[in-house]
Amino acid sequence: MVRNIYRSWFEAIGIGIILLVGGTVWSQTGDHHVLGYIILFSVCYLFFLLFWNERKNREQAQQSLKQSSERHVGAIESLARDIGHKDNLYESESNICIDGTTVITRKIALEVIKGMMSSQEFLHYSPIAGIRGYGVKVSKTMCKSDISVDVVEKTSTTVRFVVKFFPPLDEGEKASYTIREEFGKGIYPMTAEEIFNYMKTGKWLSPYVDKSFLVKHPVRELILSVLLPKNYKITTTEDFFDVKKGGFYGSRSSQEYELLRKRKCFSREVVGDKQRLKLSVDNPKIGLAYAIRWDPPSKKEYERLLHA
Repeated sequence: MVRNIYRSWFEAIGIGIILLVGGTVWSQTGDHHVLGYIILFSVCYLFFLLFWNERKNREQAQQSLKQSSERHVGAIESLARDIGHKDNLYESESNICIDGTTVITRKIALEVIKGMMSSQEFLHYSPIAGIRGYGVKVSKTMCKSDISVDVVEKTSTTVRFVVKFFPPLDEGEKASYTIREEFGKGIYPMTAEEIFNYMKTGKWLSPYVDKSFLVKHPVRELILSVLLPKNYKITTTEDFFDVKKGGFYGSRSSQEYELLRKRKCFSREVVGDKQRLKLSVDNPKIGLAYAIRWDPPSKKEYERLLHA
């Protein structure tokens, strides 16, 4: 604030000097060309000030963003020490086939900060057509301990499973592993008509499909991605991503949403016979739900693709 006051005084004094000197010369000479020079110099000086202010404002905004990011990272590290662990990487990819069957692959890289860690718990909730044809496997990429997975709850709408480490991971240890889940048809609506029908029954609350992740513990790098058939025509009324407070059906976090847009955290590309939607976020904020979202095609268009 003090810096801005000094800058305003500097600008006012500069303009005052130009007008004072120019006015004095003009009054003594009576030369009308001097008046033109006064105006020219004043305009040039004003343009210089506009450029200078824009540059300084941009530098201050970048510095403020950097300081805010550093404070956020510090808070995450502090919380990680409190709860005892953090995920250096949480990556989840949903590979959706044209018939609606889906494979979800999660890649986890965790670090134990304090104490010991014997397990991690995961939950998948599908309120619409129910969970069918489910299977889960876990494989370790880097871990001294043996890793296993136990499904502790399975209903028509919910699967809860636990990844176990034996012996438990000790303080300072790191582990990385992959979870592969297979689902039958139905966990993602494939047509606009499906969504509207589910909304009528209260099983679905939004007129689009989403893949979301609610951040409940420290995560250094979050990557969400969705693979869809290349010819499966999706649209959106906004961006293909979103971020909400307290859960995906909460209100949008406008500040974080604009930050994701500014940093270009979302990408869309064609990979072979698939199209990939990808959202990458460094140090996502705890309590926010990050999501990829899309509007599916009509039933008529979908059936044309299904039988092509």
